Amino acid sequence: MPKRRPPLSLENSGTYEARALEQEALAAATRLPHLKDKYLQAARSWLALATRARAVEQRRG
Repeated sequence: MPKRRPPLSLENSGTYEARALEQEALAAATRLPHLKDKYLQAARSWLALATRARAVEQRRG
């Protein structure tokens, strides 16, 4: 499992975690290829949610 470094700021923490999750999903997919699509879908959903949440926070200022 890759080491996680702390996020650079609170604003990008969700995005960083989502990208880390996507990398972990790809690593897990090599061990469990039959679950690859489910892992990747979950990681991409999390990334989309984190991106939208960050955009809303920025609009609120």
